[in-house]
Amino acid sequence: MKYDGSTDPHVHLRDFEHRMVYDREVDEIKCRAFPKLNETTRKFIKRFNAECKSIDGLVDAVASLCLTNALANDDFRKQLTTKPVWSRKEMQVIAKEFIHHEEFNRVVPATKNPQAHTAP
Repeated sequence: MKYDGSTDPHVHLRDFEHRMVYDREVDEIKCRAFPKLNETTRKFIKRFNAECKSIDGLVDAVASLCLTNALANDDFRKQLTTKPVWSRKEMQVIAKEFIHHEEFNRVVPATKNPQAHTAP
């Protein structure tokens, strides 16, 4: 289902979502589009980028929608919903910011990082 730019992108995305729901052949793709249990944002984005490269004619609007719907990182998802469509380059810049933040919070002990510290 390739978007050629001749129709409303929102209608195309709606049709794409319907196809994702109703087309059994797409079940395998749906499974690959979601983060795996305990997968870091870095690993998910690497896998997502590989999937994007394997799809001929993938447009930014579809990639943006798929990424937004698939993210396990709620803050990252919220950031992507501030704009209807992101270019893949813009998504990569935002992803790097969230990856850096996620990795920083894993490395720095919670007692030294007030952002990661939770009240008892």
